[in-house]
Amino acid sequence: MDQHMQKIEQSVAVMESNYATKADISDLKASISDLNANTHSLLRQMIMWSVSAIIATGGLVFAILRFAGS
Repeated sequence: MDQHMQKIEQSVAVMESNYATKADISDLKASISDLNANTHSLLRQMIMWSVSAIIATGGLVFAILRFAGS
């Protein structure tokens, strides 16, 4: 019976050591918030470069058609 109780106490100690504390959850929330901000910034840059490339390509096509068509 004593060995069984020791195994139960050890199992409970292992479970308690794996619990997330309020500080752990707070740190995780901060990390997720930073990740969201970085993702938003990267998405904005991707859209900006894509739109710029589309406009530049359109300008080149227009210039080629204008001078080649004459």
